[in-house]
Amino acid sequence: MLYLKRRWLHHHQDPSDYTHLFESQLEPKWFSYLSLNKKDEEKRVSDILAGKLGQYLLMNWVGPIPPEGASGYESALDTAWNAFLQLRKLQPAQGLFLDSLAALAHQKKLWDLESAYLDTLSGFNPFGDQDIQYRRANSLFLGGHYAEAKKSLKRCESFQHEARWLLIKAAALCSEGNIHKGRKILEQSLKLDKTNHEAFLWWKKCSSESEQSTDSLWVKRWEIRTQ
Repeated sequence: MLYLKRRWLHHHQDPSDYTHLFESQLEPKWFSYLSLNKKDEEKRVSDILAGKLGQYLLMNWVGPIPPEGASGYESALDTAWNAFLQLRKLQPAQGLFLDSLAALAHQKKLWDLESAYLDTLSGFNPFGDQDIQYRRANSLFLGGHYAEAKKSLKRCESFQHEARWLLIKAAALCSEGNIHKGRKILEQSLKLDKTNHEAFLWWKKCSSESEQSTDSLWVKRWEIRTQ
């Protein structure tokens, strides 16, 4: 019954589901006579999250995570994080759990941990997985490991026409001193995605003072556009 109660709450409190917007948010009557007392409920939840009541229940205990900044976001994120850490202990070779941990690490902005999970996950596929390498290149870029990110880009060249792929490559080139080539690739990235503020910041970072002065009108227009 504890599981059914949680699913009811998830179903009726999902911020992305507007079908319940005008429904009564009152708890159903069965909550009162089928629910455990608070102490027993906390103990049972603890057992579930520790995996003591089985993998299926633990896996389905995780509900939808609200948008970042919304009420309950941090709590839902932590619950999902702890659940998948426990699931991975139960089945270390299950790629689904590693993939979920990598996605949650990204939400928690743990870039190094995300790239480590994705690196391990890539080892599950001996033929390579370009999507995983692309995600890993992005996490390495966000963590400031530009040389490593550049290596990952070579393993996901099917994304080479994406604005973000080009941004990561340009950042790697600029960080190693190849400013001219980096700026050329940043131009390509900005043509594909004119709203990418990170690409604009790298443009400024890779420009000398004289170049920034020459581009001042273009830069000013860009700043106005992205405000």
